[in-house]
Amino acid sequence: MYNNLWTLRNVFKKNKDKYDKNETVSMWNSINDKYDAMNIGTLMKYSKEYDTVNYNLHFNYYIPLEVANKGALKIAECIAPKWERHLKWSNEMWYMFYNKTNLWLITKEPSHIFIQTIQKHIDYSIQIKIAERSKLEDDDEEGQKKLNEQIKAYSKLYDQVDKSGFYSMISKH
Repeated sequence: MYNNLWTLRNVFKKNKDKYDKNETVSMWNSINDKYDAMNIGTLMKYSKEYDTVNYNLHFNYYIPLEVANKGALKIAECIAPKWERHLKWSNEMWYMFYNKTNLWLITKEPSHIFIQTIQKHIDYSIQIKIAERSKLEDDDEEGQKKLNEQIKAYSKLYDQVDKSGFYSMISKH
């Protein structure tokens, strides 16, 4: 949760034209008085409204097929903000944030984090397409067919991601 709050703070601060420190502190201090139900979800909602582009970089796990089909570089560019929360490269070594201890550990091979994050994006993208398909009318055969093809294309990405050449390309980017 701490990582989410820190990332949310950065989303709000990135757009300096809108960011007013005094206003933010005043709002934060008044939360208990005005908003009994304020929680992380509320903050995330405000963050999304405040700066959608920056919010999506950090919290949206959808990968458009146009991006996914362009290969490892484009996927790496799309997912990099999520990796930055868990991985750091410094002095020829990888450091991994370990959630259970809230500590950074040295890791020789962060491939599991790369692959796990990409698969999370694929899972999320498939769920989005399944939700879109469920909203279509039963007689919309063309729409159903198009979404089924997209789901199939996302599913094929699993095979691509598991190949060692793909990981090699991702880690170079």
